Amino acid sequence: MRRRTTALIAAATVALGLVLGNTAPASAAETTDAALMTELYLAYAPLVYLAQGETKRPTNAGAFLQHAALGWSHDSGCPDHQLAALGTVNATSLGSGGYTHRADNALCSPGSTVYASNQNVRPYDFSSGPEGMYLDLDNSMRGMGSVRAELYYDYLKGDHITYWFFYAYNDGPLVQNHEGDWERISIKLSPTNQPQIVAFFGHGGSCILSYLSVPRTGTHPIIYSALGTHASYPNVGSHPTPVSGFYDHTSKGEAWETYIRPIYNVRTMPWYGYGGAWGEVGNFSDTTGPRGPSAFKSPTPASWTSPACY
Repeated sequence: MRRRTTALIAAATVALGLVLGNTAPASAAETTDAALMTELYLAYAPLVYLAQGETKRPTNAGAFLQHAALGWSHDSGCPDHQLAALGTVNATSLGSGGYTHRADNALCSPGSTVYASNQNVRPYDFSSGPEGMYLDLDNSMRGMGSVRAELYYDYLKGDHITYWFFYAYNDGPLVQNHEGDWERISIKLSPTNQPQIVAFFGHGGSCILSYLSVPRTGTHPIIYSALGTHASYPNVGSHPTPVSGFYDHTSKGEAWETYIRPIYNVRTMPWYGYGGAWGEVGNFSDTTGPRGPSAFKSPTPASWTSPACY
């Protein structure tokens, strides 16, 4: 199978070179690296079990943009400004900084500094209040998605491979509800690209297990997505959350076999780098859309010595 995969990639590389006017074939080392990468991101792509009764399924980031408007929220009671109407958000402009705006002062007059969409402009992060850029999803589309959704990965050779999951809505308890929900797991790789540790993310934190301790189907880690919040866990059950007295619940519902669905390098996505909120602005940071994959949201945990998952 590896020889066949390598041969196919080599042929595709040569064909691409001819199209681009480069008749020199890729080196054997380049072809082998491409083949190994193909196997790597497919080999460790997870099997995700949604919770029983889950109505907020995973979706494609591009589909979310098609049903969203882009705006700038102002603090001090100043009126918001629309930067792109519903259904007209350009993904490339979003990720490259093509959308810009100025922050208002207390008198609702714009300042002199222009801020771009690929800067750190998420409300409550950009400032202590709701000032900043945000995507506003059509409320009727909060339930969009299915287990046929895309998966996105971030890879650094000999360091990590991270899988990003996207949901249109986080339906958590109390103040945890918000539009847009970026979740992830990250796998620490050895210098020879062997999986060592898996980090499970949720509610702003993470826990870890050795790769050999994680339940798997073949080489694919098995992940349980919490009902409504989509936090990732390695097992079925009830899990305490940062909100005192509230628990995440995981169970074996619909199966999202991410390795047989489209998988994309997140850094090649046109919207990658957007630094605003993926969702409307709420009264608090926790009810505001989160940041997405960008320089402002690390794909890996702050430390690979996070608390162990129980």
